[in-house]
Amino acid sequence: MFEARAMGPAATGGSAAVATPHVLPRAVVPGPRAASDAAAGVRVVASTARAEESAGSAGTSRHSVAGVADRASAQFAAIRDALGVLRGLDLCRLSEPEVLDLARAAEQVVRSMYGVQVRLAGEISERGIAATLSVRSAAHLLRETLTITIGDARARIAAAAAGLGSETPSGSVIEPSLPLLLEAVDAGTVSKEHCAVIIGCYDRIPDQIDDETRELCRDVLLDEAAHRDPNALRHVAEHIENIVIPDRLPPDTDPGPRAELHIGARRRDGLTPIRGLLSPLTAEQLRVAVEALSAPTPIDEHTPDPRPAALRREQALGEILHRHLTAGAGPRDGGVRPQVVVTIRHDELFPASRRRGPAGPGGNWDGAGARPAGGIDRDALSDKGSGGGPCGCAIAWGSRDGSRLGTAPGRGSAWSDYGGVQPLSLARTLACDAAIIPQVLGTDSVVLDQGRAVRLFTAEQRRAITTRDRGCAFPGCDIPPAWTDAHHITWWSKGGTTDVANGVLLCRRHHTVMHQGGWRIDTDPAGGRPWFIPPAHIDPGRQPRRNNHFRILELTNRRRR
Repeated sequence: MFEARAMGPAATGGSAAVATPHVLPRAVVPGPRAASDAAAGVRVVASTARAEESAGSAGTSRHSVAGVADRASAQFAAIRDALGVLRGLDLCRLSEPEVLDLARAAEQVVRSMYGVQVRLAGEISERGIAATLSVRSAAHLLRETLTITIGDARARIAAAAAGLGSETPSGSVIEPSLPLLLEAVDAGTVSKEHCAVIIGCYDRIPDQIDDETRELCRDVLLDEAAHRDPNALRHVAEHIENIVIPDRLPPDTDPGPRAELHIGARRRDGLTPIRGLLSPLTAEQLRVAVEALSAPTPIDEHTPDPRPAALRREQALGEILHRHLTAGAGPRDGGVRPQVVVTIRHDELFPASRRRGPAGPGGNWDGAGARPAGGIDRDALSDKGSGGGPCGCAIAWGSRDGSRLGTAPGRGSAWSDYGGVQPLSLARTLACDAAIIPQVLGTDSVVLDQGRAVRLFTAEQRRAITTRDRGCAFPGCDIPPAWTDAHHITWWSKGGTTDVANGVLLCRRHHTVMHQGGWRIDTDPAGGRPWFIPPAHIDPGRQPRRNNHFRILELTNRRRR
């Protein structure tokens, strides 16, 4: 049952190795043989739990196999032991072929382990555990539990559905579309990146294509994945799509439903990827608008415009958006005219080198000037263009809790509603034309505001709540402010007041959850931030939970203290 497949002469000594996880050496003399033994041990224990369940679960429900958790824990412990041996090897003693063989063995182990991760993700999805825990989806639950990206979580669930099948809410069984996929993963010939390419290509094949052609496409993809990297396999997938999605299929006369636009996550270099498919009319309008503003602009009669065409088009798009927001003709987000809002400390927005105060005693702004009462320099604000927000931007600033990311001039971070942590340069650039909104922020970014006895939150109150919560405040949720409602913590119907202290941002889903009962919201008396108390059927201890998704700056500040 614990047979290890040979990985090549150097890895196994030319014959199949037999091992059990209980005899893996904890201390060995590093060398080629130790490398092969440890690698074989990892391959063995990675598949042991599946082999044991297959051998001993005849006639037994897959959810009621006694001791599965204990056996799985033992196997994972054995894997960790084997990995410890591998990490301690003296790789310098290996020959070049042996190093390559061991690298291949390690890659196969990682790929095989992905099969275990996929099965676990599929089980979590099929059981509906996310709904039980009031999490948006199984993918979001995996992201929170495993600290993986939402894309990785969705890919695992998709691979489980493709390789294992699934069940509908009514109990109907959906057969796997790629039943051989996980076999290839288990064998170590297909990686998670290969899986994404294969599943994506197979899902794009139209339903009108006959089964024989679909099976041929599947076999070609799996065969080619064994000796092509994912990027090369993507070219194969594109070629297959060009062949099996021919022009003979009746075209959709209305391309609108197929149009899409995706705004990706901001990369580490600050740039944000955009991809999509535009309808003919939208594409034509975009071309006309962009081309009109992206023509080369020579520096002088002897110096041409140094910007490449792609950069000119990007800057033209930015100018179009700037003009749209300036006009204020767009729709409203949560009752507020669309604004680019960045939250930043006052002293970071206005560095000392650019502050000037009148001469006098007690000066602490660039030398001699006395600081105005409350620390707000109205002159500085007017110099920075406070007013109607001509570019549809707003800078909310104030004193948070005395902590900051760094003390060196020009260092620090700001926070934007959609982009999250942003460099100070972005806030200062926006401040050139933005409406400067002074907000005095207390501990944990609490906004000191005057409540009003009205049924609906005002735009100013909502802005203050947004500055504090920064998005849906429900634990684990990442919905941005524009897609949230301002919820009365103590319900309006039960005497709750409409003020900042009694307001919290919740997305539509979690707003509904709160009104269904069971969950309770308490506020931190020292900071005003909401705590969510789960019902007993979710957490018998009813331990308070808090959403820290939007609190990256504060978490970093605390760590630096």
